Amino acid sequence: MIKKKWIAGIVMLTQLDGTKLFLIKQEQGKMHLVSTPGSAEKTGLASILEVLKEEANIEISRLKLLELTNGVIAGTNVPLFVFELDEQVDVPNQLPEGYLWQSFGQMQKVIQKFEIEGMPYF
Repeated sequence: MIKKKWIAGIVMLTQLDGTKLFLIKQEQGKMHLVSTPGSAEKTGLASILEVLKEEANIEISRLKLLELTNGVIAGTNVPLFVFELDEQVDVPNQLPEGYLWQSFGQMQKVIQKFEIEGMPYF
């Protein structure tokens, strides 16, 4: 049996005052990285961008890809795309239910659950 391949993403929002917030998905009271199953029809990048656009309502044309690294979740390699998003006065950063902007401390708690090669520098 072939394991389903997963793709994960981190979006770092740089606020106008320079502080950073991180996009987290919350399900049943637990925080997770934004992720999606891989697809034979799409690249990993296309798959995670689709989730960010369709589910989290992120304006993907404003994203900057900072890094691509590899994580291990439950013994499975997971590509981890790291994006930056600059806050703009005229563009609201409201998220739909199930998505939250969280501090670096909260993000650390989420990513400490995983083995990540070449941990991104935030």
